[in-house]
Amino acid sequence: MKTVVDFGILTLTVALMFSVGLELEARHFKELVRNKGTFLGALIGQMVVLPVIGILIVRAIPLPEYLRVGILLVAACPVGDIANFYTMMARGNVALSVAVNAFSCLLSVASMSVVFGVYARMMGAEFALSVPPFGFVGRLMLLVAVPIVLGMGFRVMHAGVADMVSGSLRVLCVGGVLVLCVFVIANRYEQLKADWKAIWIASFSLMVVAMAVGWAIGQIMRLKRSDSITFAILYPVRNIAIATTIAVTLIGKLEYAAFATAYFLSEASLLLAAVVFFRYLWPVAPLAHSA
Repeated sequence: MKTVVDFGILTLTVALMFSVGLELEARHFKELVRNKGTFLGALIGQMVVLPVIGILIVRAIPLPEYLRVGILLVAACPVGDIANFYTMMARGNVALSVAVNAFSCLLSVASMSVVFGVYARMMGAEFALSVPPFGFVGRLMLLVAVPIVLGMGFRVMHAGVADMVSGSLRVLCVGGVLVLCVFVIANRYEQLKADWKAIWIASFSLMVVAMAVGWAIGQIMRLKRSDSITFAILYPVRNIAIATTIAVTLIGKLEYAAFATAYFLSEASLLLAAVVFFRYLWPVAPLAHSA
């Protein structure tokens, strides 16, 4: 059973990362060059801010060990692909969202290794995420970086085919993530049921603070409203497939994926509320939109 689960999670993660590469177009690189400050603010900001917020939460709120590890794991992960959907629905900058999503995944091999090293120093040598650095980097590269690069290469050679298959592949991957969530919930139902209040508090604390900081950074940088919306969405949305892969296949602890699953489900409700707010309750003024 464990072999089947490990294979399924690995396949899902590789397919997700390949689909990210398939959707990277020349315009996303032009966006990077044209708005370097905005791009770097979104990319580097979420890499630094989320782990800091995660550490503050686990130190401020008494939590079971598996939830403490789960929070820090989720906080270290790159941006989740579903951020692009939320950004589009909220009328944010979709090109910026796609570029940050892709590059955060591509750079996660390095960024997560650094963050885990910081965690280990702060939390102690016996901390669960104190994984062997070289083995971790190698496996994460095979799971994340290599599929993204292959997807980008495939798009360069077969752009038409990439356009045809990328949407369907993304839908299949989203379905796979939902199946994965159901599997984790079914296996950890009693644990999640017992700790639902702590999970809810921790999830929303991480998301709300991350969203507020993302919006605040956009305002401090004097960005366009669409870019500030994108920051507010990119900061809290994490890649649950990568978190689950690390928890189950690299560390061998399904319980660490329990918080990631609960976070993903909580994330959906909060981000959809944000979409309604930005799109309908506080829409872009016609003059500002045309500008």
